[in-house]
Amino acid sequence: MGMYYNTIIGWAVYYLFTSFRSELPWTSCNNSWNTPNCVPIILDEPAPVAAAMEAGMSAAAAAVTATSVFSSEEEMRAFGDVVLESLGERDLGSRTDMNFSIGIIYGNNQSFDSLESVTRSSPAKEFFEGKRIYGLDRMGPIKGSLTLCVFAVFLLVYFSLWKGVRSTGKAVWFTALAPYVVLFILLARGVTLPGADVGIRYYLTPQWNKLTQSKVWIDAASQIFFSLGPGFGTLLALSSYNKFNNNCYRDAILTSSINCLTSFLAGFVIFSVLGYMAHVQKKSIEKVGLEGPGLVFIVYPEAIATMTGSVFWSIIFFLMLITLGLDSTFGGLEAMITGLCDEYPRLLGRHREIFVGCLLLMIYICGLPTTTYVSTLFLSSDLPFPGNHADIFNRVRKQRKRCFWLILCGKARKEDYLSTWLFVPTSFSNFSSEIFALEIGFDSILLENGRLRISDKYEYYG
Repeated sequence: MGMYYNTIIGWAVYYLFTSFRSELPWTSCNNSWNTPNCVPIILDEPAPVAAAMEAGMSAAAAAVTATSVFSSEEEMRAFGDVVLESLGERDLGSRTDMNFSIGIIYGNNQSFDSLESVTRSSPAKEFFEGKRIYGLDRMGPIKGSLTLCVFAVFLLVYFSLWKGVRSTGKAVWFTALAPYVVLFILLARGVTLPGADVGIRYYLTPQWNKLTQSKVWIDAASQIFFSLGPGFGTLLALSSYNKFNNNCYRDAILTSSINCLTSFLAGFVIFSVLGYMAHVQKKSIEKVGLEGPGLVFIVYPEAIATMTGSVFWSIIFFLMLITLGLDSTFGGLEAMITGLCDEYPRLLGRHREIFVGCLLLMIYICGLPTTTYVSTLFLSSDLPFPGNHADIFNRVRKQRKRCFWLILCGKARKEDYLSTWLFVPTSFSNFSSEIFALEIGFDSILLENGRLRISDKYEYYG
């Protein structure tokens, strides 16, 4: 997991560095990476045409601007009549190159429904995804800036882990507590935004019919596994440093409670901003929200770009993401390091600094493909990487088998430990559960007419 999880932290570092400028780079469409379909968020609703002309949009982009400004075709039609009348005999140029928008598009007899079908791309989305001229079949070169940011993440991780829990404990005092300070700051800002009440109401309103959908339960299980870390070895490794008579039941209840309350608090922070974005874009929250990396690297930065003092909010938001990410990667890597050092104390335990450095260097090199121009595809939750639904069921199965051996024999088999680290099944004794896990984790991969299709997001023409 460290091969691509640290890349997510690297993206946060990249966003943090690019935030130190007078204007955030994902605010406008006047950048080299923007496409003709890029549409900035227009806050000045009474003058959308002036904003469109100033931004120099294409016809396609301006068409989408119309749907984001007007609530109905009649409203757009009335405005278009006024615009066409004011233009008079002005030379408009070719239809594809015109920099104007709403009234002109209405003049070409395009309906409101057809405008909504035009692909809209926000500056924040294009900043994160780029022009997407590459794919899994043609990954392109390594992005130098992202590679350096990921390398900086590995340096931070190394100097936090090289001395064991002594160095990790000092780092965790900051990485574990700082996010709470930022969360409360972002919450105070979020609830004061227009439309925040709509987002919070949506967050607190239960949709009971969704409880019948298996995807909801699987996503909930994924979230719990990632946040609490059962089956990853993290809890076992860190608890091995506790005193023998430590109250583990108290720790388990306290940790689980804090985790759930933190997630509940973060929901207010996120949905208050989603309500604000829905208010600005005149959309429903369902159309604004994204899952996974898209939420933290597209939707939230897009909202930050419209706020007063956007640079400050961007800096503290991505600082929070970095500290949260480092906190998680500390635990995952420490589980592997502790297990191997305990297994080979003379070879690895005595030379922990060198071993940790070599291990992190190997993980960094193996993770370089995630820093190419298709890095956002690797971060997508639609791709079948470790940590997906199949991996969760495999971990549950292996944990059950380890408990079985402990009860009967008093100790677990060595092969089980190796399979935990390497993600390799130890036997075919639970063949049915393996097939069940594979069906859940890889049900989005289909082979159609010789083409490999991963979900509805990507097709591989091999």
